[in-house]
Amino acid sequence: MSTTSGPANPPAHPPTAAGPAAAPSDPAKGAGLGVLAVVLGAIGCLLLVAPFALTGTRAYLALGFALPGLALGIAGSTGRRRGNALAVAGSILGGIALGLAVIMLVAGTPKSSPNAFPDDRTAEILHNDLDVRLGERHAGTDGTAVTVTLRNKGLEAASFTVLIEVTGGGVCETPVSVDDLSPGASYQTEVGACSSTNSGPPHALQLKVLKVTKE
Repeated sequence: MSTTSGPANPPAHPPTAAGPAAAPSDPAKGAGLGVLAVVLGAIGCLLLVAPFALTGTRAYLALGFALPGLALGIAGSTGRRRGNALAVAGSILGGIALGLAVIMLVAGTPKSSPNAFPDDRTAEILHNDLDVRLGERHAGTDGTAVTVTLRNKGLEAASFTVLIEVTGGGVCETPVSVDDLSPGASYQTEVGACSSTNSGPPHALQLKVLKVTKE
């Protein structure tokens, strides 16, 4: 007796097309970038609050660390390295340092304002070349006086003129000049009240530097 074979039973679970393979994560590289980002960001923040003098360069030095720290933090916390805690922390530190440095630079930019002395280089001269010191008030030959000391902190001999506003016995402007002051050398003189007879109390004598010129 012959038997006929029927069609084969279909598989219970038909094969499905394989989807794209998930991209492998790379936590080790993300952690390395995160460590660098944290270090750079932390240095950038510390430079902004460091207790030592960094006159004129503090914000720029901080930017030099904040920018690469922020970039490395972003690179270490995106793509296959997404979610790396160190990289995220580095991004935050770099962003804080960057923001504070920019604020410091903007706040330190001189504001344009009307100047009573066109082409005035007073701030530049005082920063680079001359130190002006106003001493304590004392009894001078013609009443109360203040000792004014000029010190050349530049690298070459120069002549300076300092215009000082004097308040006491009236208000006047008194020039203090010195010729060919050598580097590191000082010149000292006294500035008194505007009138020869200063009947006011010693504390009434006030001095203010208005303008400095260099030749």
